[in-house]
Amino acid sequence: MPPWAEGVLVIGDVHGQARLFQAAVDLATAERRYVLSLGDLVDRGPD
Repeated sequence: MPPWAEGVLVIGDVHGQARLFQAAVDLATAERRYVLSLGDLVDRGPD
């Protein structure tokens, strides 16, 4: 993995799991990382 990749958190499909997505974003924020969302956010799921 290239050194710059350590500063990136990649998130795939969360399918409406807003709490899990927010937890991942909070973790990235605390670790001063960028968030790269590659998947669906709201096509199904409870949130």
